[in-house]
Amino acid sequence: GYPAMSFPRELIVVAMFLFVMGAKGATFKLADQPIVIFDRIKTTDGLSPGGVTSIIQDHLGFIWIGTQEGLNHYDGYRIENYYHEKGDTKSLLNDNIWSLLSDSSNRLWIGTDSGLNLYNHDSKEFSRFDLGLESPVGQRNAVFVLFEDNDGNVWVGNGFGLTRIGLDDELKYYQYDIINNSIGKGSVRAI
Repeated sequence: GYPAMSFPRELIVVAMFLFVMGAKGATFKLADQPIVIFDRIKTTDGLSPGGVTSIIQDHLGFIWIGTQEGLNHYDGYRIENYYHEKGDTKSLLNDNIWSLLSDSSNRLWIGTDSGLNLYNHDSKEFSRFDLGLESPVGQRNAVFVLFEDNDGNVWVGNGFGLTRIGLDDELKYYQYDIINNSIGKGSVRAI
């Protein structure tokens, strides 16, 4: 397999700034600003240890930071951490976060090393979204990438191929098939 992608912590704030400005439709250029001040979010500020794998902003304006060792919710002042809790089905499936998506229905999707979670903003709990894929012995059910298309379908790249989740949560699978014309063999890590 491929090593987990991680970003230096110094890039977190820069990426969050650029993402937020892009999401708000800003039309200025960072290079045109006379003074640019950067700040860092570090583990001493409460950020989970491990490399940062994904960053998004949800519909409420909060920043979510996925790391190799947990999920972080940043409100601009403090960081709240979320981890897998053994035996708790309302926690993350796994601490290794691969991908995050805030969709047009205001759902927060979390792709982990062990499958897919949805976050409930009201209860601050996670539910498990069953992709209906059985992991062969010794193979993980990792969700590497999440993408929403213009029709509101959520596409999930995983170790078995590609899954489309329709608006009614109907699942359609695109997997390697040696006989029929299909996607390539192996994991889907980018969409």
